[in-house]
Amino acid sequence: MLVNSVIMTLGALVWVLLCYVPLLSGGTIVFGSDPRTATAAGMGGIYYLPLLVPWPLCACLYTFYFRKTGRVFAGSLHRAES
Repeated sequence: MLVNSVIMTLGALVWVLLCYVPLLSGGTIVFGSDPRTATAAGMGGIYYLPLLVPWPLCACLYTFYFRKTGRVFAGSLHRAES
């Protein structure tokens, strides 16, 4: 569970860093340097920042229910067979 949570959170962290590092260094957003498309293309990564908090918990829950049910997609929705 810990490995899955770290892998999923690292992917999200890379996405947030791609958006924040250019802004903090005085540049523009990587995916939306045109002012008309900046909010549509690049600001999505900035709004992604609060999701870094519950992301590890979700990854642990996904892994737990997958191990319990053996189903990948909707593991928490299926009843465990005994």
